[in-house]
Amino acid sequence: MIYLLQNDVQTKLGNQVIRFINTIHSRAILHAYSQDQSGAEPYNINGNTFLHKFGRSLSQAKRLGGIFHVHGNHWVALYIDVDNEEIAYGDPADSDSTLAISEPALDKALRWFFSKHIPSLQALDQLDEVILPTARQDLSGDSWNCGIYSFNALSHAFFKDRPLLIHTSSDTAVAGDLARLDVLRQIIAHFNSSNSLTDQAAETQFNVAALLPQLDLKSTDTSLLTSKTICPTKVSAMVKVTSNKKKRKTNFLEEGPSTPVRSLESYLTPKFNVNKANSKRTRIDSTCDGEETLETTMPQGWTESETTQDTPLSHGRPRLGILDELTIEITTD
Repeated sequence: MIYLLQNDVQTKLGNQVIRFINTIHSRAILHAYSQDQSGAEPYNINGNTFLHKFGRSLSQAKRLGGIFHVHGNHWVALYIDVDNEEIAYGDPADSDSTLAISEPALDKALRWFFSKHIPSLQALDQLDEVILPTARQDLSGDSWNCGIYSFNALSHAFFKDRPLLIHTSSDTAVAGDLARLDVLRQIIAHFNSSNSLTDQAAETQFNVAALLPQLDLKSTDTSLLTSKTICPTKVSAMVKVTSNKKKRKTNFLEEGPSTPVRSLESYLTPKFNVNKANSKRTRIDSTCDGEETLETTMPQGWTESETTQDTPLSHGRPRLGILDELTIEITTD
């Protein structure tokens, strides 16, 4: 959800320096504050961790916002206006509390962190505590809408034309449910728009039809096909290259300059037929002159009659001699 808001801010408020803080940042700030205050690890603003780099990015920020996960199962919103020196806190479960009252440790850690990286907020008590308008959830019948309500409150803080959701009651939480559906719709719409081809990408798509007119068939393909030095590749005994069943009156090599050029596939794509296995092993030798010589070798131990006659072996059955060797006579009393 926060990504959608970030995208809207960058698109519509791109002339302002606005930063977003998430739960990872808040927990890292709490840890750094604790280490600094205890003296275990004094904070160095010139450090190289992701937190130090994030802190240095706040030096020119005018507004900050974020949604934080607290107490293990609750979401709250925070909005900081640097120019007006205000820190607004929104809690859907307790809409009348400020950050200092609800989350005092986080309040102190954030003020300390801002004083390290934002030149105009050097004093720890410089930010005034205010309440961020937030829809209230009735915990007796709604224990799941804190996330969508916090998102709605932060979105309303940046864009006043976006209305706040209504409070939930003990018997209905339909406002939050509809809001989640709307966020899902926005996510799907954003995904579709961001994954569609741009004009530049569409122009770079591989287009075979556009490339065919650039091929010089007369000077390139024809010369290759009529060359006498090209030796055909050897073909396996089990595979035979056959010509198209439909006979042509003239072939490609006999066509004149005025003959319309047919599809390249009809010339360059052979058709393969796999022959049924037989008892003979055949080897085909190809020569550069295009002549083929057939050499037939007979399996060892076979006679000419065995290879030519319609024996049971050609139908997938063993010969009678083999059956006699494998047959055992069973005697009965």
